[in-house]
Amino acid sequence: MRILDPHAHAQARSRLLDAARTVFAARGYHASSMNDVARAAGVAKAGLYHYFPGKHALLEALHEDLWAEGAERLQSAPRPQDLRQAFSYFGSQYLAYFAEPRRAELMRIALNISVVEPQLLSLSSGAIMPRMQEALVAYFAPCFPKGTPAQAVLLHVIPFIGSLFYYQFIMRATCPEAQLPATPEQYLGHLVGIHALASTPDKKAPRRDPSSKAASRRTVTAPPRRTRGH
Repeated sequence: MRILDPHAHAQARSRLLDAARTVFAARGYHASSMNDVARAAGVAKAGLYHYFPGKHALLEALHEDLWAEGAERLQSAPRPQDLRQAFSYFGSQYLAYFAEPRRAELMRIALNISVVEPQLLSLSSGAIMPRMQEALVAYFAPCFPKGTPAQAVLLHVIPFIGSLFYYQFIMRATCPEAQLPATPEQYLGHLVGIHALASTPDKKAPRRDPSSKAASRRTVTAPPRRTRGH
């Protein structure tokens, strides 16, 4: 597609994605149509197809924008001193990021899709996920021993992110307020403590001084040699 005015193109694309997000949130992705999105955006259906070839392309673009912004923020984040600090900073940024209504709405759309058709969600987010994982590894890897494989880093980090997601989009939507932590910060502090302890890399035991090791051994004396009587 030839773009004559990049700024106007970006604005039009953003308006269409805003309309798609609103429609998907109100009607559900599977119950929505391209006609619904075009009507909400105030454009002809042909105008919508000029930017997006179908409903799946809209969903993919929504995911791309959501996670690309998150990856950029993580890449510019201050480097943590240790794993506890990394979890604490990342967790506070995650909760603040998805407290914004537009992003929270997108996550709820994704959650509803995952219940009905998880494979579709995987395909829609597949293009941006490798970039997001690279950003996660780059941020958390310095907290692990040098040479730790990227997959091993993610095995420690993904459960922490899953716990944040569960709190933000499941617990807060379904649990009575009295059963929730007093503040998100309180929950985050508890979560950081658990995951930092569980994910702290094992350190080699310090080598003992050979001389002290020898000194600690029980001294064994040889029995006196028996001699023949004269």
